[in-house]
Amino acid sequence: MPLHPCHPKSHLFQLPRRRNMLRVIALAFAAKLLFLFLFFLFAPQVSAAAKDAAEDDSIPLTYSMGFSYISGDYTDEDKTEIFYVPVSVEADLYPFSVKLSVPFLVIDGPSGVIDGNTTSGSTQDLVSIGIGQIAGKVSYLIAPFHEVVPWFEITGKLRVPSEKPGALGSGQLSFSLQGDVFKRYGLVTGFAGVGRTFYSGDLDDRFYASVGASLRLSQRLSGGFAYDWFESTSDGGIDIQELTLFGSLKLGERWSVGPYTSFGISQSSADYAVGVSFTLKPPKR
Repeated sequence: MPLHPCHPKSHLFQLPRRRNMLRVIALAFAAKLLFLFLFFLFAPQVSAAAKDAAEDDSIPLTYSMGFSYISGDYTDEDKTEIFYVPVSVEADLYPFSVKLSVPFLVIDGPSGVIDGNTTSGSTQDLVSIGIGQIAGKVSYLIAPFHEVVPWFEITGKLRVPSEKPGALGSGQLSFSLQGDVFKRYGLVTGFAGVGRTFYSGDLDDRFYASVGASLRLSQRLSGGFAYDWFESTSDGGIDIQELTLFGSLKLGERWSVGPYTSFGISQSSADYAVGVSFTLKPPKR
């Protein structure tokens, strides 16, 4: 699975950083409260709206919300901790799909960390709270012409900075072009992808790739793993490498929950991350 889009950090305000366990716990608790508040506030309305849209024969929409905790030093002396609450909506226009994501972030760590690489900018320790980079993507799914041929998907991604340049984020637009293949073999689905991200500023453009597999354990439960590699965005930087374990549990016809955990296997990667997402799919027609 791709690296979480929260390394080009965003902010609404900044606070001097004073590392202690009580403050970290308070930040985590606040982020979880925000996640639960948004989930229980909007879940009934979103579910009703999706049902009405399906009955009106309009575009099928999939809604998702998650919570992640990410921790790592990214080759810096101090650790950076990120509480990440993304909200997204995806429209199914088969063979096209369109997705918009907006993350809420609480970031505690040096401000010189961008895309997993330590930069030469400000490294003052700060606590930042706010909206992260707004991401949109358009995908085109190509069905196989023969049963032995895998599915193929082409995706274009655009990320728009919401932070102030020179603060915690890059302040740069980025565009990614990505190709993915996947094929089901009985209960196992293998997948792989490769892409390249282009930045509007002084960050180096980079390649990235992913490979993994998922196993269907029952009608409702599945699990899998993924290996992700990201080229460094700075000269002399260390490439990012991560291993992710994930699962998916269907809670009904439309709701599903997806826990995950990941581990960094290079110095510029996050040490570890844990998270969960909730997804509401449109009803079957």
